[in-house]
Amino acid sequence: MLWESDSFEATTKLFGTLVKDLQAPAAGELSYHELEEFIDTRGRVVLRQLFQDHLQLRERREAEAVHRCWPLVRGPEGLVRLRLEWGHERLLATVFVTVSRCA
Repeated sequence: MLWESDSFEATTKLFGTLVKDLQAPAAGELSYHELEEFIDTRGRVVLRQLFQDHLQLRERREAEAVHRCWPLVRGPEGLVRLRLEWGHERLLATVFVTVSRCA
């Protein structure tokens, strides 16, 4: 799908910025401890965005699958769903941070 090619654009941008910051002369002046903290903090931001981007891609794929088999929609337990609700989100706690997920 066309939208899949740019699904991780936000993650790619964050990672690119992190790499540029690590290439900067100022990064060379950090102690090993400071460098480790910097990469840990900024790396978690990248990982969180990676997780969020994947969930959004999964949501689009699920929505597409529902449209292909409409009106018969089955939940993960195999029961037929009589209606489809859009626009509902819930928070999902991960080891990285809390992200939003289509409910």
